[in-house]
Amino acid sequence: MICRECGREISEESVFCMFCGTEQDFNELGPEENDAISDRIPTRRRDDLAPGQKESELLTSIGNGKKGRFSDPLTISLIAISSVLLVSFLLLLFGRPILEKRRGSVEETASSQTTKPSVESTEVLPARPVMRFLDSQIQLSAGESFNLPDLAEVFSEASLIWKSERAEDIQVDQNGRVTAINPGSVSVVRVMDSNGIFLPQTIRVLCLSEEAEKLIDETERLNVQSEELAEIDTRTVSYFPAARNLNYFWDKTLFYALEDFPEEEDDGRINAYHVEKRKLKSAQSGNPIDYEIYRSPALGIVNKITSIEYLSGNKVEISEYYYENDGKLNFVFIHKDTSYTPSRPAAPNIYGDRYYFRDDVMVKWRTVNGADGVQDIAIGERERQNTASQYSVSLYSDQDDQTMNRFDSLEKEILNKAYITYETVLAEKRTIRISGCVKDASGMSVSDAKISLVCTDENNAELYQTFSNTDGMYRIIVPPGTHAYSLTVEKNDFAPVTVHDIDIIGIEADSFVESVVLVPMSEESYTIGILITDAVTKANVILDDGFSTEMLRIAGAEIRFREGIGNIKGSVIQTVQTDLNGFAEVSLPPGAYSAEVSVNGYESTLFSVYAYPEPNLFRFSLSPVLGIAQMRIVLTWSDSPADLDAHLFTPFSDQDSGPDSHIWFRNRADEYGNRLDVDATDGYGPETVTIGNIGEGSY
Repeated sequence: MICRECGREISEESVFCMFCGTEQDFNELGPEENDAISDRIPTRRRDDLAPGQKESELLTSIGNGKKGRFSDPLTISLIAISSVLLVSFLLLLFGRPILEKRRGSVEETASSQTTKPSVESTEVLPARPVMRFLDSQIQLSAGESFNLPDLAEVFSEASLIWKSERAEDIQVDQNGRVTAINPGSVSVVRVMDSNGIFLPQTIRVLCLSEEAEKLIDETERLNVQSEELAEIDTRTVSYFPAARNLNYFWDKTLFYALEDFPEEEDDGRINAYHVEKRKLKSAQSGNPIDYEIYRSPALGIVNKITSIEYLSGNKVEISEYYYENDGKLNFVFIHKDTSYTPSRPAAPNIYGDRYYFRDDVMVKWRTVNGADGVQDIAIGERERQNTASQYSVSLYSDQDDQTMNRFDSLEKEILNKAYITYETVLAEKRTIRISGCVKDASGMSVSDAKISLVCTDENNAELYQTFSNTDGMYRIIVPPGTHAYSLTVEKNDFAPVTVHDIDIIGIEADSFVESVVLVPMSEESYTIGILITDAVTKANVILDDGFSTEMLRIAGAEIRFREGIGNIKGSVIQTVQTDLNGFAEVSLPPGAYSAEVSVNGYESTLFSVYAYPEPNLFRFSLSPVLGIAQMRIVLTWSDSPADLDAHLFTPFSDQDSGPDSHIWFRNRADEYGNRLDVDATDGYGPETVTIGNIGEGSY
């Protein structure tokens, strides 16, 4: 029997079709009806047989039946399973490339893969805007506005949404116009695309405080007006000696009260004086001159000014002027040397000229040289008796005309030098010069590097910008005060370098910044080798590993790396530890880093390292822990020259300022604990000097 619904052959006794479930009509079909059914059922071919199927079991399908061709449960299940597997395979094969090409976060489901995509699902979202700020920070006064898009390069026409993290202090409207509200506040402005996604680019907006604005204006003024040092002309004749009184004698009270001498009890007061510094230029020679001003802490008056003029040939001319409390000239000592050591005040064994005054009259002229020893000329018997008995003193009246004329000329010259120095130096407004040098990894000078000075205690307000000259040098003048500074050195294609915590010493006229090395930008990282040794103790066994050092190597030293130079407070980006041979390695992106080295038994010390392509080994020497009132100076350098020498001049220690006041390789120690610990002569150092017990005076 043939099912009337699906046309398949079923058993003659079947009540329901086993294939489609249709209830069967047991009334016999007439020949016409059977023929009609047979006519609309195409017979399947022999090659359509399923495996194991008999030819007598061939089935036919109805072309336009109610259920369609595949309406049996088994077939439907197989089709469904096959469809799921096919969709999964297509998604695995083509889904990831399709999603990666789309901008945005459109999720695609299996149904969207198997149906015809709608117009909405194929819409291409606008590309996210690409932009770049031309600066990282802007500075505004309270109430001032600025259009941020003017400071940005936008590479898309899509709309942007501007957001201020501190809208109560720094406001920004929908067009990117920012307005500073509260002085001394700062906010980061972020940019969002039309989908509400923040872009990585941000800009820092600072509302300047009143103090910051004053500091910016003053720094600008100082640097515009002070391209050259102010001049001092000490050859101008503005003062004349007073009438000579042969009974005049030199009053030694001031000199011996200020300076420190063993035979005097109430002396050495200058050690408690406030010291100020100035820098001028000689109108005659053009040489720079440093000045030290010693001011009484009790009276606020100046009792001593020291002039250090830098001559050619690595020489200096030192002039020390002493003034009474009423400003009258008392004593002048002028001499030449290779360096200035304030601890040696006019000692008799130091060559040079001394000029003794009383009420604007030169009462004695003393010359000390190698050929003639000490020579004194006094204006009268009273001063001759005032001079120490061990010295032979001749009278002015006993000299020949040439010597007398020379005495008279010097009296007027020195008097004018002293008073012009007093007036000019004290009238010069105190400033501080921050100076430094920029070079590349080969040691060559880098010109046109941008130097930006920042005041860190005023929300990192930028005070001034300048550029390195052809020698790689730069200088920025700042007003005196207690402000903290940092600076950034930048040049195209080089990694920028920040110098942190610039030390502005209160009395100094100059603050010299450690030389900055600029390293080319790169996506790579470079390996730095670091060798840590003891600065005092030599090793019992010298290792033959190519590092060429006699010093004891320090194992287990922890080295913490931070970005920039002089960075002791910033985030640590890497930490390494030295091995048993005192060696450690670290891989860092190109640039400058601060390496803080610490280990038990040694003073923690901060060093600078640089990461760049060439093989890089840094050698650092640590000082063992110091006791109270001790100080240590450690000198290191490269392999050339083979030898550098350290010299320590201690405060005046005996009447003749003898050899014990000078520590060097010919006099390695004194009775006060000052000593030369290590004298390196084969390159690299260290050359180590220890002050055993710091006392009053200048070292």
